[in-house]
Amino acid sequence: MDWFRKSRKSKTNDGFTYIWYDQPFNLYYDEDQSRAYLEMIEAEKFSKSLHDPILDLVKDNAKDIINGTNNRIEFYDLGPGLPNKTLPLLKEIIKQKKTLEYIPVDISKSFLKITEEEVKKYGVDAKGMNCLFEELPLIIKPKKNNTTRIFQIGLTFNNYRPNTINKLLNRLSEKDDFSLIITEYYETKKRQSLLLPYQDSYAERFNFLALSPLSLKKKDFIYHTQYRSQRIEMGFIPKHNLVIEDIRLTTKHKIVTAISYRYTKNSLTNNIQKHFQKYERYGKGDLVIYKLKD
Repeated sequence: MDWFRKSRKSKTNDGFTYIWYDQPFNLYYDEDQSRAYLEMIEAEKFSKSLHDPILDLVKDNAKDIINGTNNRIEFYDLGPGLPNKTLPLLKEIIKQKKTLEYIPVDISKSFLKITEEEVKKYGVDAKGMNCLFEELPLIIKPKKNNTTRIFQIGLTFNNYRPNTINKLLNRLSEKDDFSLIITEYYETKKRQSLLLPYQDSYAERFNFLALSPLSLKKKDFIYHTQYRSQRIEMGFIPKHNLVIEDIRLTTKHKIVTAISYRYTKNSLTNNIQKHFQKYERYGKGDLVIYKLKD
């Protein structure tokens, strides 16, 4: 039960002890997790409220996002999943006759394979990197001359604490590079609609797969989502007191398997400005793409 001992714990005013098992990579290791993720994003609640509108937003702004450099492009796609949202940008790079090297980065070999097969349909060769995003600064190759690097991260951006992910993107970016982040703004009146994509059986199954290697059984837990501390929290509460090896879990424990931050326009902009001097913003409704430059 090392996972329990190593996980950060905190108590809150609601009487729960939170066990933080929310590192994003826990959700994407194996093939079962890849399949569950694809089922979740293709389900009606998720696709209609997030996936399809994001794809439309990228399509509408692909030309403006890619404009501005005559360099060859290295496109680092951080957590491509099913790379639909990336394809409009890759097509635009090809249309503008820029030399392209496409590099998806993922801890999941399954997702790298899916991405490779998908982009190949459009004449793009993927040179995948099977690693954590956090490992990139140590293993990325020196940049070639006359090269612009693009670092794109989709909704996985929301799974990281804001300073952590913006600091990483800033560290990766050099002169002439830029980063793209895709996220969703928060409004109090829309809190329930924000939670909706994460409350169905697909999201429940996907989240529990992170716990399946830990000797925990799904029948012993209730799936729970809430909006708290500027983020959606997903996790599991024991239905009854449990003793697993030498660890005691009670109905006042909550194992948090994932977080997904949501920002107001001002809070996100303020955080970005701590790490990047320049930015451009492309928005539609509550969804937004930021193009960040050092």
